[in-house]
Order: sequence, then C-alpha cells, then structure tokens
Amino acid sequence: MELQLCQLWQEVLSTDDIMPWDDFFELGGDSILALQLTHRMQSELSLKITIVDIFEAPTVELILQRDPESVQHQPVLVDMKSTASNIRLYFVHASSGEILFLKDVCSASRFNVSGLRSAGLSNAENADKKITSMANRYLSEIGTRRDKSEISILVGYSLGAAVAYQMTLSSNPLARRFDGLILIDPPSRGVKAPHQLDAYVAERFLELSKLYDLNPNRELERSALIEDFRAARAIPDFTSNEAFINAQYVWAYNMMALDSYSAGGEVDIPSVVFATLENRPIVEPWLKVLSNLRGFETFSCDHFDVMRKDNFPTRINWSVHQLISASA
Repeated sequence: MELQLCQLWQEVLSTDDIMPWDDFFELGGDSILALQLTHRMQSELSLKITIVDIFEAPTVELILQRDPESVQHQPVLVDMKSTASNIRLYFVHASSGEILFLKDVCSASRFNVSGLRSAGLSNAENADKKITSMANRYLSEIGTRRDKSEISILVGYSLGAAVAYQMTLSSNPLARRFDGLILIDPPSRGVKAPHQLDAYVAERFLELSKLYDLNPNRELERSALIEDFRAARAIPDFTSNEAFINAQYVWAYNMMALDSYSAGGEVDIPSVVFATLENRPIVEPWLKVLSNLRGFETFSCDHFDVMRKDNFPTRINWSVHQLISASA
C-alpha cells in the first residue's frame, strides 16, 4: 500500500521520487490537489480518506497510520498548521461551511492554525441551525483541545465573523476568554426575514446558474441542472452529485441561521476588522460593538478575493502581534 500511495502522490503532484515522509503541501500541494488526491485514494485504493485527513496527516506514512474509525470521522476542529509558537489562530468557516480557503493563509502564517468546519459537511442534516448553536459547539470543541498556556486569537471570515463575535460575547454562558478577535468582511448585522430551507437552496442554484451563465430562467429538474454544472466545470470531476447537493444545503442552513440571527452586546477583547471597500457600509456597524477596537483596514477587492490578496497573510500576522500587545 505504501508504494501505491507514493506512486499516486507522484501522479497528483507531477513529481518524482516521493518518499513516505514527504509532506504533501511542502511538495507543492494545495487544496485543489488535495481534493484530487482524496478522490483517487477513495476510488482507486478504496481508502476512506477525506481532505481533512490530508491536512492532519500530510505524509504517506501518517496516512497509513490513520485509524479506520478516525478517517471516517469528519471533525469540526481541524489543526491546519503546527509551529513552535505558543500562539494559535482559530478560524471559523464562512457560509460554505468549509475551511479550504485557509491553505494560503497557513503557508504564510508564523503561528499555529486551526479551522472550525460546519458539522453538516458529511450530512447537511447535522448542520447547526442557529448562529448561537454554532458558537456553542465551537467553544466546546476548542475547550476540549486547548492548551491553557497558548495565546488564542479567534478569526471569522464572512458568516464566520458573526459566529466569532457570538463566541466572544461575555453574555454567552459558554464563552471563554480569547486574547484577540479578528473579523474579516463580516455580514450585515440586521435581522432578515428567514425563508424556508428549500427557498435558500433554490436561491443558491440560481446564483450558481448566473455565475456560470447557465440561463437561470430555465425550469429544470435538479438532476438536469447538475449535469449543466458539470458541463460548465462548476463541479469538479472528483465531487459526487450527492456531495455537491449536500454542500448547497449546508450553505442554505448557514444562510438561514445568519438571517435569523440577532446580534447584540459588546465585545471587550482587543479586536481588528478587515473589510472590502464595497462592503464598508455593512461592516461599520460592527465597529460600534467592539469596545476595544485596535485596527480597521479596507481592501480594494471584492468579498470573495479578500482572503487571496497577496499581502493579506502578512496583514494577519501583523494584526496578531498588535492584538497580543494590547492584551498583555
């Protein structure tokens, strides 16, 4: 099996002489290649490996040590990068529920990085239906794993910013003291009238149809629409129809939770906020509830590109030092 895995990694990474102890990401792997690798390990070697396993066990020898029960488990809290630092960043997922966007941040981070994923990624029915429920689950997960000597910075992107805010409210009975909070392009604070779940799913398919120029006015059965998505390369070959549909339901549950969320109360720990220029009017109300705001910076890009800005990981590193100095 070791030889087969090494050969498979060579093909995915387009390189030669993979050793069992070689790190997948240090050899040039990224989140897209990790998805391809897990698909091929599942389909060609019948291994029940997920992309989370690649992040947690990025070498062939570590993959071979995975317990059968653990590789089938989709953890909520995932360690993405380990360093000698005593500082750990906890990133909360955005509306997709996934944390694949963290790979670029991890590569440039000087600190330990952990990600919090939606509980519904294996089965959307397991997704938390309220922002408060997400916050409580993630606080519990961190509480069971956290080293008491570590310096902890909580980071939330998009929908995750609302969850991170809820996690740091002193009124939250499960809240624990973080050393700093970073909000990245947080969503509107206003409560909206939530729809039924199917309406959110329909909205999601409509958005994807527009994005891939698939004439969203057509009335298609979902199976036919999914085939259109595949033809437009909106669904990777290594993603099953079931997994794709589940992902849209996770998004729907998350958006329904956000629309019904009533944010209230102040957060008094040192905080930094990043925003895109186009979303600045939406973001500014958040500044009023951060009583220990230490920085506010805007970027001239759209919401989906802010995490991919070339200098963004550097800004995160700088902000962490700023927050730690403020909390000392």
